[in-house]
Amino acid sequence: MKVSCKKGVTLIELVIASFILLLLVYAMYDVFTHGLLIWRLGSQRQDNEQKTIVVTNRLFYELKMTAASSITTFNYDSISGTSNLNYSSTATTLEKDANANNGISFRSPIDPDTGNIVIDDWMGKLRWQNYNIYYTKPDTKNVSKFLLCRREVPLGSKRGEVNSIPLEIFIPDGTTSAPGINTYINGSYTGTERVISRDVIKSLFRRNNYNEIEFFIEVGQPKEDYKDSPGNSKNRIRVIIRN
Repeated sequence: MKVSCKKGVTLIELVIASFILLLLVYAMYDVFTHGLLIWRLGSQRQDNEQKTIVVTNRLFYELKMTAASSITTFNYDSISGTSNLNYSSTATTLEKDANANNGISFRSPIDPDTGNIVIDDWMGKLRWQNYNIYYTKPDTKNVSKFLLCRREVPLGSKRGEVNSIPLEIFIPDGTTSAPGINTYINGSYTGTERVISRDVIKSLFRRNNYNEIEFFIEVGQPKEDYKDSPGNSKNRIRVIIRN
């Protein structure tokens, strides 16, 4: 009588096989997570670029519709009632210009109710509807970012006039003196504050010697968060405004 002897799997072979399988699973997991991370970063960058394009295009459109004589740039953390145009040389990179401000105000001919540009048919001039104020302030929910905010100051009985003056010398109805930009933002003439973007890294405005307004807005993540990413440094627009 013959007895068959079948060789089984030894404990060492089982441990080696399990170790190889574990390595394969870990390698697949690493490839999957790395690919997912790359996809998320790419999607986030695209989303940030879209936000930057929307914000800059809106400002570009509104600034092209205003008069240079109505523009004021200012710093939100040290707002004063005086004009702070900070004329400077275009040779200085905007992001490195110590004179650049984080806020801007100007008159707009766009009717806030209809979105249409109001023009005097007889004189062919723009009829001003309100002041627009843009400024950045710290985001209390994310200390590494800023909020880009927008306010509208109505002209009241002066709505529709064709002459333009800067906001810091504008005297609203029922007052005898100009309240100043600080009062419009933090005081009784505030109106509704609208947050345009919550992911702003930097927002700067500058008026140079050639009567040009330049602004730069970066939306997304700080460059150090991307490590190897160039960020959104190319998302900038120079707006030329002349009377």
